[in-house]
Amino acid sequence: MRDLMGEFGYRQGCVRVLEDNSATCQVAHGNKDSPKTGHYRRTVGFVEGKCMTGVMWLDDVPGVENWSDIFTKAVEPSGQFGKLRDVIMGTTPTLFVSSGVSEIIRVGKSTNANVSVRRAVDWLDESDEQ
Repeated sequence: MRDLMGEFGYRQGCVRVLEDNSATCQVAHGNKDSPKTGHYRRTVGFVEGKCMTGVMWLDDVPGVENWSDIFTKAVEPSGQFGKLRDVIMGTTPTLFVSSGVSEIIRVGKSTNANVSVRRAVDWLDESDEQ
């Protein structure tokens, strides 16, 4: 879908994927490697490649802010379910702002160890100049 939209002239920037497992984020961004990832190393390599080229970025968010949980497990208490439902339905379209996102907003670029975000921001800056 991303490539198709680009062909129609609607270039897509880096896709932010909310992930509530910090180890997954570290593995995806190449900051951590473990013998335990051997059995799915091919998938890890694919995701690392997408992160390193700026196609996607796994953003570590707390579990209570991860609205995709509503699709994968029972969300309790009911107030939490209502909050996540309202975000998905667009009633209250507010998303969690992580430290990485707030740094990008504040500084304009990410100065932390997240290489993917820096590459994505640089890529967007280069394409805006053309």
